[in-house]
Amino acid sequence: MDNHKSEKNITIDDIARIANVSKATVSRCLNNNGSISKSTRAKILQIASELNFRFNVHAQNLAKSKSDRIGIVFPNNYLTSSSLEFFSSLEASLVNVIDEMFYDIALLRVKDIKKALESKLVSGLIIVTRDVDSDYLELLKRHKISFVFLSLANKDILGKYDMFASDNTQSAYDITKHLIDNGAKKILTITSSNEIYTDYIFRTIGYKKAMEENNLSYSKEDIIYTDITFENAKILVKEKIDFLKGYDAIFTQQDQMALGLINNLKQNGILPPRDILIAGHDDEKIIKYFEPQLTSYKQSYSEISRHAMNRLLVKIKNKEEDKNLIDKKVAGKIIVRESSVKNFLY
Repeated sequence: MDNHKSEKNITIDDIARIANVSKATVSRCLNNNGSISKSTRAKILQIASELNFRFNVHAQNLAKSKSDRIGIVFPNNYLTSSSLEFFSSLEASLVNVIDEMFYDIALLRVKDIKKALESKLVSGLIIVTRDVDSDYLELLKRHKISFVFLSLANKDILGKYDMFASDNTQSAYDITKHLIDNGAKKILTITSSNEIYTDYIFRTIGYKKAMEENNLSYSKEDIIYTDITFENAKILVKEKIDFLKGYDAIFTQQDQMALGLINNLKQNGILPPRDILIAGHDDEKIIKYFEPQLTSYKQSYSEISRHAMNRLLVKIKNKEEDKNLIDKKVAGKIIVRESSVKNFLY
């Protein structure tokens, strides 16, 4: 252990390196989140204590009646949701960015917001959930707390508050265009049936735009609104196998459904990419366990997080409402794999 580091230079990265765990794991531990093992928690706390990290920072904040701590707000059930990988990826990116800027971090759920504000735990919030409604927004205004939204927002949020997210219209356009460039003319897209998921609304717009600009027709039958899960793909294939055979390609707007389709189509003798091209969205890590491996769209979580944090710090520093709202869309990139290319070359 490096005994020459001064207290002010100790970061989450130092503790993570010594403990041989991720920064996100360190942050969860130091914020008393119960999602890590007792042995890992004990190890991290011992290292933090020996380095005199965080505990003194907390005391200083209380003494000054202020906080140099940024709160990251996730849904109440984010650790058990089907989107855990999505939230974990965003958490890791945000922890890296916030830590680089020498701010402390508090991982919060929506139900923790009121207590965090009343105790002056945080000086600003990065909100990564659709569950912050008008009542919570009024609470944030009363406490004069600076905040921005990241990646997720419901319809009531869009255009009213600072928002930093992937360019979902462009990503879906790019994926659809990729399928067209690889010979597909009749393309099905599968999207979420939940209307509050605005990211999927924009992805459907991108699909339509790509079809129209390439002079390809589509109808309402070419857009399936459903629960886009791995499990639901089995039901879809069972009930609509002949319908699916009529398409050259399928763009599922989330990877879990795409992987479920690959698995169940193969069981019914339809082999991607030979018989049908398939592409997903989000580039989840689980892709590597499936064959053929899925073409998907990788979002730039690090860049989104950095834009959001930079904006939040400006708002904290100015301490006044900024009427010039920012709606920043960040491009990612297609990761081409064999599922969408008939003659794929590694």
